[in-house]
Amino acid sequence: EIGLSVGLKNAVKEIRKFTDKPIIYDHQKGGTDIPEKGEKFASVCADAGINAIIIFPFTGPKSEDAWIDSINKQGLGLIVGAEMTHANFLASAVWYISDDAPKKIFSLAAKKGVTNFVVPSNKLDHTAEYKKFIESCGVKPVFYLPGINTQGGEIEAVKKLLKTNFHAIVGRSLYESKDMKKTAIELAGLLWLFMHEFVHSMKVKILDIEAGKMISILNQKNANEFGLMALDRIKISKKNGI
Repeated sequence: EIGLSVGLKNAVKEIRKFTDKPIIYDHQKGGTDIPEKGEKFASVCADAGINAIIIFPFTGPKSEDAWIDSINKQGLGLIVGAEMTHANFLASAVWYISDDAPKKIFSLAAKKGVTNFVVPSNKLDHTAEYKKFIESCGVKPVFYLPGINTQGGEIEAVKKLLKTNFHAIVGRSLYESKDMKKTAIELAGLLWLFMHEFVHSMKVKILDIEAGKMISILNQKNANEFGLMALDRIKISKKNGI
């Protein structure tokens, strides 16, 4: 508790020197402790200035239920995962987690109002099944996908499956790169085709200045320039569903 509270506060303080974007904390793997620990964990995260938390509640419905309630009580965003990206994770692959566990985790989360989920980018057959299942629970999900590049996940393949409702999680591809800025520009540039298709498929009535700049770059078909703008925190307007 002491290490987490001190460490998180200092980490958030450093991050806020560079950006005001929401900070998502992935506790590796949060939500697996006993139910009673959820309230203190959520309180420490909120006090540190964390905006949202990722949990993988593998230890049963009582812990999952309690941790979701505790995080919601603090007004924090919540993202729930249920299958990790590495091989031999589920029981059918001779491992410990039963094959139906992810759906049970997602089902309870959906019933409790969760709309954000972590799914693997490198197991898209599983992700497609989870997408269909979560939607059958009456939820319009937004997905977060680890495993991009270093573990075989491809942004283009993810885009084809999930369309617009996803966020790519990039880890080792970036922080193990010898030139992180160059890699960040290249990764942001990979989204260019997706954004180009998306913008031109929308019936946009109102554009703010930033959206106009971005669309201009998209029309110029310059992925690297798009990457630089993305790093410069230029965002498409949220107006009219964008």
